[in-house]
Amino acid sequence: MDVCLVRSKTAARAGVSWQGAPGNRIFMKENKINRRNNMEFLWEGVMAITPQQFVMYLIGGLLIWLAVKKEYEPALLLPMGFGAIMVNLPLSGVINQVTEGIGETQGIIQWLFETTISASEALPILLFIGIGAMIDFGPLLSQPIMFLFGAAAQFGIFFAICVASLMGFELRDAASIGIIGAADGPTSILVSQIMHSNYVGAIAVAAYSYMALVPIIQPFAIRLVTTKKERRIHMTYSPKNVSKTTKIAFPIVVTIIVGLISPASVALVGFLMFGNLIRECGVLPALSQTAQNELANLITLLLGITISFSMRADAFVRVDTLLIMGIGLIAFIFDTIGGVLFAKFMNLFLKTKINPMIGAAGISAFPMSSRVVQKLAVEESRLGIPLLFGMDVIHGYETVFPIPLGLSCTWDMKAVEESARIAAIESSADGICWTFSPMVDICRDARWGRVSEGNGEDPFLGAAIAQAMVRGYQGKDMNRNDEIMACVKHFALYGAGEAGRDYNTVDMSHQRMFNEYMLPYQAAVDAGVGSAMASFNEVDGIPATGNKWLMTDVLRKQWGFDGFVVTDYTGITEMTDHGMGDTQTVAALALNAGVDMDMVSDAFVGTLKKSLTEGKVTEEAINAACRRILEAKYKLGLFDNPYKYCDVKRAKKQIFTKEHRAVARKIASESLVLLKNEGNVLPLAKKGTIAVVGPLADSRSNMPGTWSVAAVLKNATSLAEGLKAVAGGKAEILTAKGCNLMSDAEYEKRATMFGRSLHRDNRSDKELLDEALAVAAKSDVIVAALGESSEMSGESSCRTNLEMTDTQRILLQELLKTGKPVVLVLFTGRPLVLNWEQANVPAILNVWFAGSEAGFAIGDVLFGDVNPSGKLTTTFPKSVGQIPLFYNHKNTGRPLADGAWFQKFRSNYIDIDNEPLYPFGFGLSYTTFFYSDVALDKTSMTDKGELTATVTVTNTGKRDGAEVVQLYIRDLVGSVTRPVKELKGFEKIFLKAGESKKVSFKITPELLKFYNYNLDFVCEPGDFEVMIGRSCRDVKKAAFKLL
Repeated sequence: MDVCLVRSKTAARAGVSWQGAPGNRIFMKENKINRRNNMEFLWEGVMAITPQQFVMYLIGGLLIWLAVKKEYEPALLLPMGFGAIMVNLPLSGVINQVTEGIGETQGIIQWLFETTISASEALPILLFIGIGAMIDFGPLLSQPIMFLFGAAAQFGIFFAICVASLMGFELRDAASIGIIGAADGPTSILVSQIMHSNYVGAIAVAAYSYMALVPIIQPFAIRLVTTKKERRIHMTYSPKNVSKTTKIAFPIVVTIIVGLISPASVALVGFLMFGNLIRECGVLPALSQTAQNELANLITLLLGITISFSMRADAFVRVDTLLIMGIGLIAFIFDTIGGVLFAKFMNLFLKTKINPMIGAAGISAFPMSSRVVQKLAVEESRLGIPLLFGMDVIHGYETVFPIPLGLSCTWDMKAVEESARIAAIESSADGICWTFSPMVDICRDARWGRVSEGNGEDPFLGAAIAQAMVRGYQGKDMNRNDEIMACVKHFALYGAGEAGRDYNTVDMSHQRMFNEYMLPYQAAVDAGVGSAMASFNEVDGIPATGNKWLMTDVLRKQWGFDGFVVTDYTGITEMTDHGMGDTQTVAALALNAGVDMDMVSDAFVGTLKKSLTEGKVTEEAINAACRRILEAKYKLGLFDNPYKYCDVKRAKKQIFTKEHRAVARKIASESLVLLKNEGNVLPLAKKGTIAVVGPLADSRSNMPGTWSVAAVLKNATSLAEGLKAVAGGKAEILTAKGCNLMSDAEYEKRATMFGRSLHRDNRSDKELLDEALAVAAKSDVIVAALGESSEMSGESSCRTNLEMTDTQRILLQELLKTGKPVVLVLFTGRPLVLNWEQANVPAILNVWFAGSEAGFAIGDVLFGDVNPSGKLTTTFPKSVGQIPLFYNHKNTGRPLADGAWFQKFRSNYIDIDNEPLYPFGFGLSYTTFFYSDVALDKTSMTDKGELTATVTVTNTGKRDGAEVVQLYIRDLVGSVTRPVKELKGFEKIFLKAGESKKVSFKITPELLKFYNYNLDFVCEPGDFEVMIGRSCRDVKKAAFKLL
């Protein structure tokens, strides 16, 4: 009997039927009694619900609906709504209860409320650490006048306090109610607790409700006190730089001042400022991100569920609650009105007027207010013309792909296009509809920092990549809300600056220009690119921004470009330093040349009206520029739907997704180039102990690479993290910094800007080295993470010494002395001079800066989960003295024989041979490939015909792998001198171990064309050499004639 009773209780809880068990009749009787008791309890519970509690269920449901359906502050409204239901259940176990025969029981929500809010205000105060870490006070510090707007926008708080007091509320309650006007939930909760208000729940609900309803309430308030003319006032934003010292000092000084003036508020303001100090100090990036995300989110959830204790029906469902909601609304409206009226008052005394709507941004819900003000500005403009939102989305958005130079080394146009497609999806989800990409400048000088942003030295490959990028960004026709407008840049010849120095002079013949540099720009135009950006440099003695031959004769008339032209940043006013005239003169020069949009200079806005009056520009030219920009907005569909790119739900679902990251990881692994693998050191076995040593061993912030402005640096994966993840616990990963980036601390500062710090270690070089050697001694193999930091390449990061830095070379030498296998994982954004490394290091893997998934992708290749297939798209020199060095050079009249050095009176050096260290198209694999001789289906063709060149490629190794088969052609005799070879085709193939495949290329007269002396695009009869192979240097040859 006892056994059956135990079983029956267990079964009843589990919903189990005990068919045929001993004592079954007793069990069934017991079950009926349980069901009857349960029904009685349920009915008694339902009957115990009061009308006020039922109202709270509706309010709780409304808050949940607002959180889920409308996404209004879901992290807080969802737990508040659910908590409101829980605390209003009869005899709810989440609040303290006195039960007959048991006594008082503690409820978790009441305990949380009494402990973390009533007793200490701990939760709202701790939340302010996260809020402080989110705030960038830079704009405020650069324009201190904004402090006044913030002060004026508090008018509604004091007005509401007066109203509440007159209506009979106690002063402590009136003060708490007034804070609702700040539309700041955490502050409202904190103040109402400090003041011991009786209406904490109602105040919290009101504050967060109005915070969520800013887009509805604030425009109404602004329109009440402004005219359309006032709302159309144009303001020029010219922020001043704020030093890091100032940003660090600001939270400290504010805390001290507030502590002296109002000691009671030190906890609130101090914790806010402490969070901001974590953000600005620059040495706690991980903690800053944790405070902004994990800490803030967790405390917000706890705060929401805890504050629901004050939403018990007996304390909430009262007439007073409705009054509080009404007074809070008045406070919020008058806060907005106060700021706007103050701005209008200031305009009485200011020569340059300010838009009074800026005063509405003084309330605490600043980011949302800013969006509202911007929305009003668009809708209140005279013609209602929508805005373009442009950004440098260069190689991904939050999901970051390899730097463009690395991406080009995949030689995979589908991958290139997919990277641009994902970048378009993510950036458009964040409101961006125009990207300043692709950059297609050909560069043959590794000293130039922006070689990292281009696609290498070859125009044929660059043209293919340009078209793939345009297709990826713009899609079919830019009709969809995840398709954005591309901007080909920098037109033209930006990569050919003298001495490899950024923004420098370019001077070359038109024949060289069109044969070797222009094709990628033209290819982007042929692909339908929507806009083009003028370059900084001069062309033919005239800056590109004011060069009519470039912008009109070539771009529009010769190539048929129908988009708009934008300058680069301050490009127009920079022409004054070129010596082209004052601002008015150069603005007119740019407009007349064919430039349609002035980026940042304000030269068009400030001078074109005067130039029109003086006859320096025509109304037709201004209309043409305006029309092209309006047409771009029509192409994007912005006139049909100005808010096409403003769906906030997309950002939460389509940015940095698991699927996007998987694609980025795969593409990153394909971009890595294996430069050396002596003795098959690679791939590494997933066993034993691996030392990961070097200044780049465990850096997240440097992995995305230069010009990754939307990257969330903490989301990137460092090399050490990636190796640990890929090894999966089968190998132990030890890390040590080993050395600083270089001995020169000031140089390191210049090389680690924009949040990409490597956190220079103040220990001595010997201490750092000893630590690394101790780690190496415990390991079976050493991975040396060395090379450039991400900002050692990129804009204005030109270098004259391309060798490994002093500290890193010493570290590498000492690691090699251990006698253990050393793999150099080379981070770089440009070709480097690696003679010593090539001679001494067993294995070298060039990983560029592979993006947010870099660590995982590098791990995939190092451990052999992915067979490297990247091929160089730029030549690596043996000396800076060889630069510019490129594969498709001319032969000269005194060429040096292949493989020869030195011969007097030949074109060579006396101290080094002519050959590069690593040629264009070079890249090793973990397997080997054999190429057959080239077979031609015919040995001659006419200018109307074609022929086919075929090779058979065989994977002769033991691993499956991908290979890039490259086609080069040489025009042996021409009316002008021709290069020794030119890339004219490529195909990436995948072969299983032992598999063979025939690869064929069609050779048409179009592939043989070039610009002759008269700049006619022609193919000339004569002898040609066709070459197919694994790089520009390792090829099989055949010959044919064009008749």
